[in-house]
Amino acid sequence: MNAIVNNILTGNSKYQLHFISLVVQFYLLFPIFLYIVKKSAFSRKYLWIVGIVAEYVYYLLNMEYRFTTAPFFMTILSPFLLGAWIGLHYEKVAALATKSKVILTGVLTLLFAIPNILLRHEIVYNGIELIPAEVHKLLDISFLIVDGFFFIFLSEQLVLHLKDSIIEKVKRLAFYSFGFYLVHPFIITRIELYLPIRDFGLSWHSMFPLHYVLTIVFCYFTIWAFHRFVPFSKTSEESYALLEIKAGNM
Repeated sequence: MNAIVNNILTGNSKYQLHFISLVVQFYLLFPIFLYIVKKSAFSRKYLWIVGIVAEYVYYLLNMEYRFTTAPFFMTILSPFLLGAWIGLHYEKVAALATKSKVILTGVLTLLFAIPNILLRHEIVYNGIELIPAEVHKLLDISFLIVDGFFFIFLSEQLVLHLKDSIIEKVKRLAFYSFGFYLVHPFIITRIELYLPIRDFGLSWHSMFPLHYVLTIVFCYFTIWAFHRFVPFSKTSEESYALLEIKAGNM
């Protein structure tokens, strides 16, 4: 029982559940963040930069003193504060979302993502750290920040140019997002049983995209089937539809 309680509190029962612990911490600390932002013009203006600096400094200190090894909000502060900063300055950020900005941030995302992925591959599958951990952490933060700007810019451009019918389908996919988060570990392990990445015969470059596409497809239809056939599971979906109708009438 002690192990079960510990796993629930720390999110260690499955690899993705640590994020729940982090989100709860952010909810509990939200009033403090809100108070600081209201009182400090500097934090409102540079909140995303504050997040980068605070996360990296904490990482260096934790390397030295080992404050905690459990999921802790400071280890992922920069993307959360970037999201908060975008929310505070949404109109200005949306105005920056030109096609050239999408291309620029997309190229930068790839420049940060490719070495980051290769480094993670070496760590996870070969146990080799090719660069100092503190440099890798800085690369990881940079990737998350640039990636965040890229996707917000891309989303703004897509809203302007996609048909309403396609946008509605994307909204429906977004509505399923938390379901994806919950069920994807089970789907991935099932796929891995029949299409193992290491021994299937195709290259790594083929298997990872294949796994990704299959995971998205099977997750979507698993959630759809749950909503379709399990009693009372449509309640949230019907609430979503009502909110859409109300929003359209405002």
